Amino acid sequence: ERGATLVVKGELSGRPLAWRFPISGVAVSRPLQRPIHLQTAARQPLQRELTLPVPGLDESAAEEAYTYELDVPAEHSDILSRTLRLTPLQRSLAGPNLLMQLEWQPLRPLRTSAALVVQKASGGRWRYDFMLEAREPEPDDVISIEASLNKASAVSFRLSNLFDVEAPFTAYFTPESPSVFSVTPVTGILGAAGAMGTTFTVSYSPTEYGKLVRGSLVILTDEMQWSYEVRGSHPVYEVPNVSASRIDHKLQPEISQRLGTVPGKNFLRQRASGGS
Repeated sequence: ERGATLVVKGELSGRPLAWRFPISGVAVSRPLQRPIHLQTAARQPLQRELTLPVPGLDESAAEEAYTYELDVPAEHSDILSRTLRLTPLQRSLAGPNLLMQLEWQPLRPLRTSAALVVQKASGGRWRYDFMLEAREPEPDDVISIEASLNKASAVSFRLSNLFDVEAPFTAYFTPESPSVFSVTPVTGILGAAGAMGTTFTVSYSPTEYGKLVRGSLVILTDEMQWSYEVRGSHPVYEVPNVSASRIDHKLQPEISQRLGTVPGKNFLRQRASGGS
């Protein structure tokens, strides 16, 4: 590490002015040829023990204290401060490697970069770059809605934030979801954990007959994502169960005689059996 001071001199109304800017130069070693790629599904914890090379250390040198910090993008600093943790497995720098335990519990899909910066007490700094990728999670639940053709049906549920603070949210169906699904509200504030929660209403309005349709509902905050598989169907048509008729359709003999439909005698058979 080297230090210097930049001095800028000037003059105002005959009076000399000077501005001094301290400059600190620190050599940073990047031992890794490529970033460490950490990948998991959202809400699936990832644990890994890292063996990080520390070039430039003399193996015979005495152990030395060190400090470390995470360098993360400003837009993801809040979510990573809650979900990413690095724990040293050794208290001092000694030997060619540094052992760290990494735990990452992403709560929503995310793709970002980060870096672990290690600094030795007597000087010397090492930077280890990471690529963090959290994929889409499995659905939290399945919502089934049944509606008749050209009629709307809806179900409602409540949801609170995972943390003890309120959080702005957006709710939407993914682009590949059928347009027969809708959700309200689409924006708002989620109550803190333990509160009554925000009521969401999911509607299904079929416009044609067909097979079961599916959509994906997403409710998203800055730090958390909930997802639901929504299934829409029509009521099952039940064929009426008509029991056997109990109506006696045979005419009584006197009614049949009046109508002239009484069966006549078979004279040919009678003559054949009894003569002329």
